[in-house]
Amino acid sequence: MTEHTVDRPFTSSPDAAQADLGARFTGSLHHAVLVFLLFLTFFPFFIAILTSLKSFQQLLLNFWLPAFPLQLQNYVMAWNEIYRSIINSSLVSLGAVTGVLLCASLAAYAFARIDFAWRDGAYYLVLSLLMIPSVLTLIGRYLLIVQFGLMNSLWGLILPYIAGGIAFAVFLLTGFFSDLPEELFEAARMDGGTELQMYRLIALPLSRPIMAIVGLLTFLSSWGDYVWPLLVLRSKEKFTLMLGLATFTGNTQVMFGPLMAGYVIASIPTAIIIILMMRTFAGAALVGAFK
Repeated sequence: MTEHTVDRPFTSSPDAAQADLGARFTGSLHHAVLVFLLFLTFFPFFIAILTSLKSFQQLLLNFWLPAFPLQLQNYVMAWNEIYRSIINSSLVSLGAVTGVLLCASLAAYAFARIDFAWRDGAYYLVLSLLMIPSVLTLIGRYLLIVQFGLMNSLWGLILPYIAGGIAFAVFLLTGFFSDLPEELFEAARMDGGTELQMYRLIALPLSRPIMAIVGLLTFLSSWGDYVWPLLVLRSKEKFTLMLGLATFTGNTQVMFGPLMAGYVIASIPTAIIIILMMRTFAGAALVGAFK
Protein backbone atom coordinates (compact mmCIF):
# COMPACT_ATOMS: atom_id res chain seq x y z
CA MET A 1 0.00 0.00 0.00
CA THR A 2 1.46 3.26 -1.04
CA GLU A 3 0.95 6.57 0.67
CA HIS A 4 0.26 9.64 -1.37
CA THR A 5 1.41 13.03 -0.12
CA VAL A 6 -0.55 16.12 -1.00
CA ASP A 7 1.42 19.33 -1.64
CA ARG A 8 -0.03 22.10 0.43
CA PRO A 9 0.25 25.68 -0.77
CA PHE A 10 2.86 27.71 1.05
CA THR A 11 1.35 30.17 3.48
CA SER A 12 3.54 32.80 5.01
CA SER A 13 3.30 33.56 8.67
CA PRO A 14 1.62 36.78 9.82
CA ASP A 15 4.95 38.19 10.97
CA ALA A 16 6.54 37.64 7.55
CA ALA A 17 3.56 39.23 5.81
CA GLN A 18 3.76 42.25 8.07
CA ALA A 19 7.50 42.55 7.48
CA ASP A 20 6.97 42.40 3.71
CA LEU A 21 4.22 44.99 3.93
CA GLY A 22 6.45 47.25 6.03
CA ALA A 23 9.32 46.93 3.55
CA ARG A 24 7.02 47.86 0.66
CA PHE A 25 5.65 50.83 2.58
CA THR A 26 9.18 52.03 3.42
CA GLY A 27 10.26 51.69 -0.21
CA SER A 28 7.19 53.60 -1.41
CA LEU A 29 7.85 56.32 1.16
CA HIS A 30 11.46 56.67 -0.02
CA HIS A 31 10.35 56.96 -3.63
CA ALA A 32 7.75 59.56 -2.68
CA VAL A 33 10.36 61.65 -0.87
CA LEU A 34 12.73 61.42 -3.86
CA VAL A 35 9.96 62.47 -6.25
CA PHE A 36 9.10 65.41 -4.00
CA LEU A 37 12.74 66.52 -3.81
CA LEU A 38 13.04 66.14 -7.59
CA PHE A 39 9.97 68.34 -7.98
CA LEU A 40 11.47 71.00 -5.69
CA THR A 41 14.69 70.89 -7.73
CA PHE A 42 13.17 71.34 -11.17
CA PHE A 43 10.18 73.54 -10.30
CA PRO A 44 12.23 76.80 -10.32
CA PHE A 45 13.57 75.91 -13.79
CA PHE A 46 10.02 75.30 -14.99
CA ILE A 47 8.89 78.68 -13.64
CA ALA A 48 11.90 80.41 -15.23
CA ILE A 49 11.16 78.92 -18.66
CA LEU A 50 7.47 79.70 -18.27
CA THR A 51 8.18 83.32 -17.31
CA SER A 52 10.65 83.76 -20.17
CA LEU A 53 7.84 83.14 -22.67
CA LYS A 54 5.46 85.77 -21.27
CA SER A 55 5.05 89.48 -21.55
CA PHE A 56 4.70 91.59 -18.42
CA GLN A 57 0.91 91.76 -18.82
CA GLN A 58 0.63 87.99 -19.32
CA LEU A 59 2.76 87.47 -16.23
CA LEU A 60 0.41 89.58 -14.12
CA LEU A 61 -2.74 87.91 -15.43
CA ASN A 62 -1.56 84.29 -15.45
CA PHE A 63 1.56 83.55 -13.44
CA TRP A 64 1.42 79.77 -12.95
CA LEU A 65 0.16 78.57 -16.34
CA PRO A 66 1.41 79.05 -19.91
CA ALA A 67 0.06 82.05 -21.76
CA PHE A 68 -0.40 82.45 -25.49
CA PRO A 69 0.93 83.75 -27.75
CA LEU A 70 4.42 82.79 -26.61
CA GLN A 71 6.75 85.78 -26.42
CA LEU A 72 9.78 84.35 -28.25
CA GLN A 73 11.09 87.87 -28.80
CA ASN A 74 12.18 87.80 -25.16
CA TYR A 75 14.98 85.42 -26.16
CA VAL A 76 15.95 87.63 -29.08
CA MET A 77 16.08 90.66 -26.80
CA ALA A 78 18.06 88.77 -24.16
CA TRP A 79 20.56 87.42 -26.69
CA ASN A 80 21.15 90.82 -28.24
CA GLU A 81 21.81 92.22 -24.78
CA ILE A 82 24.07 89.54 -23.31
CA TYR A 83 25.88 87.83 -26.20
CA ARG A 84 28.96 89.98 -25.65
CA SER A 85 28.77 89.30 -21.92
CA ILE A 86 28.67 85.56 -22.61
CA ILE A 87 31.89 85.86 -24.63
CA ASN A 88 33.55 87.82 -21.82
CA SER A 89 32.44 85.31 -19.18
CA SER A 90 33.66 82.43 -21.33
CA LEU A 91 37.11 84.02 -21.69
CA VAL A 92 37.31 84.75 -17.96
CA SER A 93 36.12 81.29 -16.92
CA LEU A 94 38.41 79.44 -19.34
CA GLY A 95 41.36 81.56 -18.24
CA ALA A 96 40.61 80.90 -14.59
CA VAL A 97 40.19 77.15 -15.16
CA THR A 98 43.46 76.93 -17.11
CA GLY A 99 45.41 78.89 -14.52
CA VAL A 100 44.02 77.01 -11.54
CA LEU A 101 44.59 73.57 -13.07
CA LEU A 102 48.14 74.38 -14.15
CA CYS A 103 49.31 76.04 -10.94
CA ALA A 104 47.44 73.76 -8.54
CA SER A 105 48.48 70.53 -10.25
CA LEU A 106 52.16 71.51 -10.21
CA ALA A 107 52.00 72.52 -6.55
CA ALA A 108 50.00 69.44 -5.58
CA TYR A 109 52.46 67.13 -7.34
CA ALA A 110 55.33 68.75 -5.46
CA PHE A 111 53.55 68.36 -2.12
CA ALA A 112 52.57 64.76 -2.82
CA ARG A 113 55.62 63.34 -4.62
CA ILE A 114 58.70 65.47 -3.94
CA ASP A 115 60.42 65.41 -0.57
CA PHE A 116 61.80 68.87 0.23
CA ALA A 117 62.44 70.90 3.35
CA TRP A 118 59.41 72.33 5.12
CA ARG A 119 57.07 70.50 2.77
CA ASP A 120 54.41 69.80 5.38
CA GLY A 121 54.62 73.33 6.76
CA ALA A 122 54.18 74.86 3.31
CA TYR A 123 51.25 72.53 2.60
CA TYR A 124 49.46 73.45 5.84
CA LEU A 125 50.15 77.11 5.12
CA VAL A 126 48.33 76.75 1.80
CA LEU A 127 45.46 74.93 3.51
CA SER A 128 45.17 77.71 6.07
CA LEU A 129 44.06 80.01 3.24
CA LEU A 130 40.82 78.01 3.08
CA MET A 131 39.89 79.30 6.53
CA ILE A 132 39.96 82.95 5.39
CA PRO A 133 36.58 84.13 4.03
CA SER A 134 36.91 85.68 0.59
CA VAL A 135 35.03 88.79 1.71
CA LEU A 136 37.90 89.64 4.08
CA THR A 137 40.33 89.82 1.14
CA LEU A 138 38.02 91.91 -1.03
CA ILE A 139 39.58 95.30 -0.21
CA GLY A 140 43.12 93.96 -0.50
CA ARG A 141 42.42 92.42 -3.89
CA TYR A 142 40.82 95.62 -5.10
CA LEU A 143 43.83 97.71 -4.05
CA LEU A 144 46.20 95.30 -5.81
CA ILE A 145 44.17 95.44 -9.01
CA VAL A 146 44.23 99.25 -8.90
CA GLN A 147 48.00 99.33 -8.32
CA PHE A 148 48.66 96.88 -11.16
CA GLY A 149 46.50 98.91 -13.56
CA LEU A 150 44.08 96.05 -14.23
CA MET A 151 40.86 97.94 -13.59
CA ASN A 152 38.22 97.52 -16.30
CA SER A 153 40.06 94.58 -17.86
CA LEU A 154 39.35 90.87 -18.00
CA TRP A 155 42.76 90.16 -16.48
CA GLY A 156 41.53 91.93 -13.38
CA LEU A 157 39.02 89.09 -13.05
CA ILE A 158 41.10 86.13 -14.24
CA LEU A 159 44.12 86.59 -11.96
CA PRO A 160 42.12 86.97 -8.69
CA TYR A 161 39.99 83.95 -9.65
CA ILE A 162 43.16 81.91 -10.15
CA ALA A 163 44.60 83.08 -6.84
CA GLY A 164 41.36 82.38 -5.01
CA GLY A 165 40.86 78.89 -6.43
CA ILE A 166 44.36 77.45 -6.03
CA ALA A 167 44.17 76.56 -2.31
CA PHE A 168 41.12 74.29 -2.58
CA ALA A 169 42.41 72.76 -5.82
CA VAL A 170 45.77 71.99 -4.19
CA PHE A 171 43.94 70.31 -1.31
CA LEU A 172 41.98 68.01 -3.64
CA LEU A 173 44.82 67.22 -6.03
CA THR A 174 47.41 66.55 -3.32
CA GLY A 175 45.25 63.85 -1.80
CA PHE A 176 44.71 62.27 -5.21
CA PHE A 177 48.39 62.37 -6.20
CA SER A 178 49.37 60.88 -2.85
CA ASP A 179 47.17 57.85 -3.47
CA LEU A 180 48.67 57.03 -6.88
CA PRO A 181 50.72 53.79 -6.88
CA GLU A 182 54.33 54.48 -5.89
CA GLU A 183 55.51 51.62 -8.13
CA LEU A 184 54.73 53.66 -11.24
CA PHE A 185 57.01 56.48 -10.15
CA GLU A 186 59.75 54.13 -8.98
CA ALA A 187 59.77 52.44 -12.38
CA ALA A 188 59.94 55.81 -14.10
CA ARG A 189 62.88 56.88 -11.91
CA MET A 190 64.72 53.68 -12.74
CA ASP A 191 64.28 54.49 -16.43
CA GLY A 192 65.77 57.93 -15.88
CA GLY A 193 62.54 59.90 -15.85
CA THR A 194 62.57 63.39 -14.38
CA GLU A 195 59.95 64.76 -12.02
CA LEU A 196 58.48 66.91 -14.78
CA GLN A 197 58.19 63.88 -17.07
CA MET A 198 56.51 61.83 -14.35
CA TYR A 199 54.13 64.72 -13.70
CA ARG A 200 53.27 65.01 -17.39
CA LEU A 201 53.21 61.34 -18.39
CA ILE A 202 51.97 59.60 -15.21
CA ALA A 203 50.25 61.96 -12.79
CA LEU A 204 48.25 64.06 -15.25
CA PRO A 205 46.77 61.19 -17.33
CA LEU A 206 45.69 59.34 -14.18
CA SER A 207 44.18 62.45 -12.60
CA ARG A 208 41.74 63.38 -15.37
CA PRO A 209 38.60 62.72 -13.26
CA ILE A 210 39.68 64.86 -10.32
CA MET A 211 41.05 67.52 -12.68
CA ALA A 212 37.67 67.64 -14.37
CA ILE A 213 35.93 68.17 -11.04
CA VAL A 214 38.33 70.96 -10.05
CA GLY A 215 37.90 72.59 -13.45
CA LEU A 216 34.12 72.44 -13.21
CA LEU A 217 34.05 73.96 -9.74
CA THR A 218 36.35 76.76 -10.88
CA PHE A 219 34.25 77.36 -13.99
CA LEU A 220 31.00 77.59 -12.03
CA SER A 221 32.42 79.94 -9.40
CA SER A 222 33.77 82.37 -12.00
CA TRP A 223 30.83 82.02 -14.41
CA GLY A 224 28.23 83.04 -11.84
CA ASP A 225 30.18 85.68 -9.90
CA TYR A 226 28.60 89.12 -9.62
CA VAL A 227 30.31 91.10 -6.85
CA TRP A 228 33.91 91.09 -8.11
CA PRO A 229 33.08 92.02 -11.75
CA LEU A 230 30.86 94.80 -10.38
CA LEU A 231 33.87 96.28 -8.58
CA VAL A 232 36.42 95.89 -11.37
CA LEU A 233 34.56 96.49 -14.63
CA ARG A 234 33.37 99.89 -15.78
CA SER A 235 32.53 99.77 -19.50
CA LYS A 236 29.56 97.80 -20.75
CA GLU A 237 31.69 96.14 -23.43
CA LYS A 238 33.67 94.35 -20.69
CA PHE A 239 30.65 93.24 -18.65
CA THR A 240 30.43 89.58 -17.71
CA LEU A 241 27.22 87.58 -17.87
CA MET A 242 25.84 88.44 -14.43
CA LEU A 243 26.38 92.16 -15.04
CA GLY A 244 24.80 91.87 -18.46
CA LEU A 245 21.70 90.27 -16.98
CA ALA A 246 21.46 93.06 -14.42
CA THR A 247 20.72 95.53 -17.23
CA PHE A 248 17.18 94.10 -17.42
CA THR A 249 16.51 95.41 -13.91
CA GLY A 250 15.50 99.05 -14.19
CA ASN A 251 14.82 101.65 -11.55
CA THR A 252 11.04 101.42 -11.82
CA GLN A 253 10.27 98.12 -13.57
CA VAL A 254 11.93 94.72 -13.97
CA MET A 255 11.71 93.13 -17.41
CA PHE A 256 10.94 89.65 -16.13
CA GLY A 257 10.46 88.02 -19.53
CA PRO A 258 13.83 88.99 -21.07
CA LEU A 259 15.52 88.55 -17.67
CA MET A 260 14.35 84.95 -17.31
CA ALA A 261 15.19 84.31 -20.97
CA GLY A 262 18.71 85.54 -20.24
CA TYR A 263 18.97 83.20 -17.25
CA VAL A 264 17.83 80.28 -19.39
CA ILE A 265 20.44 81.13 -22.03
CA ALA A 266 23.09 81.53 -19.32
CA SER A 267 22.33 78.08 -17.89
CA ILE A 268 22.74 76.29 -21.23
CA PRO A 269 26.61 76.24 -21.29
CA THR A 270 26.84 74.91 -17.73
CA ALA A 271 24.18 72.28 -18.41
CA ILE A 272 26.03 71.12 -21.55
CA ILE A 273 29.34 70.91 -19.70
CA ILE A 274 27.83 68.89 -16.84
CA ILE A 275 26.10 66.48 -19.24
CA LEU A 276 29.28 65.94 -21.25
CA MET A 277 31.30 65.33 -18.09
CA MET A 278 28.92 62.85 -16.45
CA ARG A 279 31.07 59.90 -17.54
CA THR A 280 34.14 61.59 -16.09
CA PHE A 281 32.32 62.14 -12.78
CA ALA A 282 31.33 58.46 -12.75
CA GLY A 283 34.98 57.55 -13.28
CA ALA A 284 36.00 59.77 -10.39
CA ALA A 285 33.44 58.07 -8.14
CA LEU A 286 34.72 54.63 -9.11
CA VAL A 287 38.32 55.66 -8.49
CA GLY A 288 37.39 56.93 -5.04
CA ALA A 289 35.45 53.75 -4.27
CA PHE A 290 38.37 51.44 -5.04
CA LYS A 291 40.94 53.43 -3.04
